[in-house]
Parts: sequence; C-alpha cells; structure tokens
Amino acid sequence: IYMKFKHSATAKKKATQTKDHVKSVLAGLSNFKLSADLESELPKASVSRIQELLLAGRVTCEDLVKFFTRLTGERCVELNAVVDFLYEEAIQMAKERDQTLAKLKKEKKDLPPLFGIPISIKDVLEYKGHDTSMGSATCCFDPCDEHGLVVMQLLEAGAVPFVKSNCPQLLLINETNNWMWGRAKNPWDTERTTGGSSGGEGALVAMGCSPVGIGSDGGGSVRIPANYCGTVGIRP
Repeated sequence: IYMKFKHSATAKKKATQTKDHVKSVLAGLSNFKLSADLESELPKASVSRIQELLLAGRVTCEDLVKFFTRLTGERCVELNAVVDFLYEEAIQMAKERDQTLAKLKKEKKDLPPLFGIPISIKDVLEYKGHDTSMGSATCCFDPCDEHGLVVMQLLEAGAVPFVKSNCPQLLLINETNNWMWGRAKNPWDTERTTGGSSGGEGALVAMGCSPVGIGSDGGGSVRIPANYCGTVGIRP
C-alpha cells in the first residue's frame, strides 16, 4: 500500500509540474501568428518543403519552433500525446540554427538533412536535463546527464527536438496508457486508442503538430500507431 501511494504521489507531482510548465509556455505563445498561408501549409508540409521555406526566407527556425509548439498545445495536449515540452532548449537551438542558415546560404552550401526541422521524440529517448519517464513514476525527477545516441544523431542532422511524447508504462503494451500521463486518445476518434507503444508520436504526426516523430519499435510500436492514426511509419 505504501509503495502504491508513493508511486501515485510522485506521478501526480510530476504531472502537475509538467502541466504548469506547459501553461507557461503556451501563454507566452498565445499571440504568436504566422501569415495565413503558412499557418495553413505548415501542418501538412514535408521536411523538404519546410526547408524550401527556410531557404526562401519565408520562415525562420525560431518561427517553426514557436508555431509547432503552439499547435501542439492547441491540438495534442488534450489528447494526452505529450509529456514534456523542450521549449527553452529548442528556442535557443533554433536561434543558433538561424545564424548557421545565414552562413550556409551565403556560402551556397546544402542544408543538413533535417536542418531546422522541429521533431518530436518518444519519451524513451534520453534528452539532457529532462526525465526519460517511460510512463513510470519511478523514472521521474531523474534528469539525464547527457543526450542519448538517437538525440545526438538528430542534432548532428540539424533537427530541433521540441517535445517528448507519451508511451505506455515501460513500453510493455501495444496501446499508450499509464497512470501518470493518461491514455493517448486517437485524434480521429477520442474513444479509441492510438496504439502503442509510440502512440503519442502517432497522434502528434497525424494532427500536423510534428513534421517528423521519432519512436521505437520492437514488436510493432511504430507500425501499430501509424496504422491506427493514418500516418506512415518506418520501423527503426
């Protein structure tokens, strides 16, 4: 009984802390808007199209982080698809990417494959300074000392991780549900599941809140959410 109470108390504390942070971030973005055509195009845009917009100067890397963070708040928080916003780090990274972009354009060099693209990452991937909770209270309040290998590879490719997505506790079932973050709801019918274990990613990509989402798949954990949410999934 004591262990269950402790687990529940930790889960509640972590969830409350995250919700407060999300509210603060979204409050700061409440008045952020791009042009009407960009607001319409970006949720459906491919990586190559977003990079075309960057090179044309129609949007900045900082704009992209703000836009997709705000969109995630509007469309996916209530779906329980997101467990952490990496906003402060993502904005700083985006500003650095914008400086690099100016140099690359001046030197007429090609962009790295994911340069400037905001990317959501499943909450099994280690991001420096943030928990890797995997839906379990026992993994909370223990921020990672360093980025994991997958995150390092994304950063080398120029990507900008901006949110972490929901998954079942310790990834052990093929839906996305846990006591801490709740059940990820299918964006097309909230009474149904997103599948799992990369279900948060399925919802984020399906709703246009993330151009690319990184999950993991041992027995269908990317493929099932892709099928249930109507997206394309590639098994790592």
